[in-house]
Amino acid sequence: MNTMDYRLPPVFRGSNYAAAPGSWAMPLWNVAALRAVADGTGIKTAVLDTGGDIRHPDLANRIVKSKDFTGSRGGPNDDRNQHGTHCLGTVGAANPDIGVSQGCDLYCGKVLGDSGSGADSSIAGGIDWAAAEGCEVISMSLGGGYSPTIEAACNRASAAGIWVIVAAGNSGSGGVDYPGQLRSCISVAAIDRTFRVANFSSRGDKLDCSGPGVDIISCKPGGGYQSMSGTSMATPFIAGLMTLLRAAMKKQNALIGTEELRALLGSRTVDLGTAGDDNDYGPGWCSPLMLAIGLTPPPAPIAI
Repeated sequence: MNTMDYRLPPVFRGSNYAAAPGSWAMPLWNVAALRAVADGTGIKTAVLDTGGDIRHPDLANRIVKSKDFTGSRGGPNDDRNQHGTHCLGTVGAANPDIGVSQGCDLYCGKVLGDSGSGADSSIAGGIDWAAAEGCEVISMSLGGGYSPTIEAACNRASAAGIWVIVAAGNSGSGGVDYPGQLRSCISVAAIDRTFRVANFSSRGDKLDCSGPGVDIISCKPGGGYQSMSGTSMATPFIAGLMTLLRAAMKKQNALIGTEELRALLGSRTVDLGTAGDDNDYGPGWCSPLMLAIGLTPPPAPIAI
């Protein structure tokens, strides 16, 4: 049995806050515009990470179901690493200045232990669990080398119509991590508030979009808030946007698969860096308004 370990990309932790200041990313990405179309209601979104603090005021009534795949002492609702709680908050905290979607149902899968590492079998188990629970978007801010176990699970999820959103990694020029390299996943680079690629964000020819990943404020276990930086932070933001987008598409009966989503991102993002799809930004940053307008008919798939 393959027992390859996966880890969180290195995350840069910043300031702590008792009360949450507004996220700089919300107005720049014009999140309110897509919320006006659909707030994520009817979509189940899973965050597979280090668990989540279900007692946090912004998550207490948002997490529908949790499951532990690591055998950790505290179970899925004990997040001693803090990373998972931060990612859950970005996807769907009750506070609209922190969470992208307030209408979705959040699912918390603990696939990484307190140290931030976990076996590929645990991650694959989390993906299959999320699929069995009916989740339509999966957010995974983790990475490592190639694992056929994880590839098979991601392929199963994508074949079932699930959008799997993953971090590109924080190795700079070191290349995009797996599972971000997989065609069954949408990989996310990190940019800052000036729309420049973060120096830590992994580069490579398999980048599908860019999201805000520098000084992102979200929930901290035990209450309060914390800023963090990494493609780990950009990933749940994009997963939150994809949750809103999926809800909007459902209203139009126009759901699309991973390849079509990649095409949509390629054709309707705002170009950054070198003209066209490049190794720093992918095709660019996705604006909710651009994604929400004219969803029918869905675009044809494009090759990477």
